[in-house]
Amino acid sequence: MRIFQKMEGDVNCVVWDASLVLAKYLETMCQTKPEFLSGLRVLELGSGLGVVGLTAATLGAQVTLTDLPEALPLLRLNLSENKSKIASMGGYAIAESLVWGIATSNRNPAVFKSHTETEAHNIFNTRTKRF
Repeated sequence: MRIFQKMEGDVNCVVWDASLVLAKYLETMCQTKPEFLSGLRVLELGSGLGVVGLTAATLGAQVTLTDLPEALPLLRLNLSENKSKIASMGGYAIAESLVWGIATSNRNPAVFKSHTETEAHNIFNTRTKRF
């Protein structure tokens, strides 16, 4: 994967160590169990530069990455840089703005259609991953 970041800025401008650790964990799990993320729908909140979500997508997950509007330029750049690798691995990723506390009635409901509360509950109950 190719990830762009800034030398300085807010929290969404640099790669956090924790995101590298989680991305490596996902990669390791998929080496042990190749279908671990295959086809799984993932909603990532506070994606930052997208390291974790894009890793999941390159491992076959269908990922919606979200963050504040000011984080989207770098997040979308990183998504664009890795789009062909994601597609070649059977994954999918999209980046959308999500501001906590803002009513969703002002947004396009289709963006989060596959991530409704009921569906998330059903996915959690049927496909819970124990780490």
